[in-house]
Amino acid sequence: YGLINFIDRVALWPFSIGGFCPGYGAAIITQSGMLSSDITMNQRSVPLAYMISAGNQSVLQLEDYIDVLSERDEVRAFGLHVEGLKDIESFSRVARKVLELNKPIVALKTGTSKIGSQLTISHTGSLSGTNELYQALFERLGVISVANPAQMLETLKFICVNGIPRGNRVMGFTCSGGGATMLADHAERINIQFPPPSAGVAANLAGLLPGIAEVSNPLDYTTPIWGIPEKLQPVFECALTDDYDAALIVQDFPLPGLDESKGYYLNDSQSFIEAMDAKTGKTKWKKDRDAATGWATPLIVKYKDQVQVIVNASTVRSYDLADGSIIWECGGQTGNPIPTPMVLDDMVICMTGFRSSACFAIPLDSKGDVTGSDEIIWSSREVGPYVPTGVLYKGVVYATKTSSPTLLALDAKTGEILIDATRLDGIRTLYSSMVAANDHIYATGRNGNTIVLKHGPKLNIVATNELGEPVDATPAIVGNQILIRGANSLFCFENSSPE
Repeated sequence: YGLINFIDRVALWPFSIGGFCPGYGAAIITQSGMLSSDITMNQRSVPLAYMISAGNQSVLQLEDYIDVLSERDEVRAFGLHVEGLKDIESFSRVARKVLELNKPIVALKTGTSKIGSQLTISHTGSLSGTNELYQALFERLGVISVANPAQMLETLKFICVNGIPRGNRVMGFTCSGGGATMLADHAERINIQFPPPSAGVAANLAGLLPGIAEVSNPLDYTTPIWGIPEKLQPVFECALTDDYDAALIVQDFPLPGLDESKGYYLNDSQSFIEAMDAKTGKTKWKKDRDAATGWATPLIVKYKDQVQVIVNASTVRSYDLADGSIIWECGGQTGNPIPTPMVLDDMVICMTGFRSSACFAIPLDSKGDVTGSDEIIWSSREVGPYVPTGVLYKGVVYATKTSSPTLLALDAKTGEILIDATRLDGIRTLYSSMVAANDHIYATGRNGNTIVLKHGPKLNIVATNELGEPVDATPAIVGNQILIRGANSLFCFENSSPE
């Protein structure tokens, strides 16, 4: 069917597509156009970077695409739908290359049955070969072989989000003896180890678990403590003091309308905000939140005689630092919030940029739910970064749009666009937040390039500086120095004769 570039939001594709991109993800290459389309429609939250429908490989082979995309920082793994390979030596060379780059291939081989092999020949003209030969090749090259699209997507999601596990030692948690048994049985088939807790940890767990529970791994912590955070959290913390490479919890939820035990299910993965005494660690207050996952750092601001804790989310909320009560809230943001709110005088500016963009300027003297009300000072759907926080400098908000390096500048008081959407050539995606100093704005991309703009109502790029290694951290400005932490180095730049 063509090619989809989720990073730059460009597609050569014959019809509508799904999928989302947080600025990184898997590059998936298939020999079936419709399968490619189906994969983009998945509801499994798999981060996607690129999708290529290679068809019968008449000009370029599967490994050619992998070879080129392996050099891109945003690609963390490859998904491969294979009907047949035309050049085993070339594929082997590329497979070894991406393995060294720590970007594994997850392969779904089809045409393994007699009928499937015949269909493969009629579909793309590929000779599928025997499944045994392909599996032997994959094993030798470190290619992860899966049996169906669901396995491929879940494996890619795990690698792209969590990285490759350092080993196969896992701690498992369930609230079901049957679940623990199934985990253990399946682990044996795929060479996953569930080492038993060490003697000291086992003794401590025995004191934390109900009498009916048996200390084991996988651990069935049993229903008497299910959904009770003050009893379950010490169990998790104790068990994980042993050296494991990963941990997993088996979690399920009731059907809509079956709410009798809903609270217990939610407590195992609850959303909350908690204030603790910095000296003692004791809880001062804790409030449940009806919010999905978020990564935004709360902003604490004193306004008049009240200290507010402002948390960015799909519904932004301001909490009273004294007791945790909600002062005001405002819906309308996108999901997966990451940017930190910014304060100017008597208002706070909140942005989000997951899949789409949203930006709201909210008065700090708001009360109650102000969603969609005239109290909102201004709002915009034109600006809102996914990962980085914009920068507020001398009354102007500089920020990007979703995951792309598209810059906008707005008047912070009115929301008027001063610099319309402009692509910053030289960077592809940003994780680090923009910073400002001495009438200049600094935007650092993940490729290590920093674009320097002159502060003002018109776009004026004065320099593009290349570090030569990836950067995700936000630069720090100290006096007349700029510190940038790269993937391998800490850089310090200094103006020896500051103005």
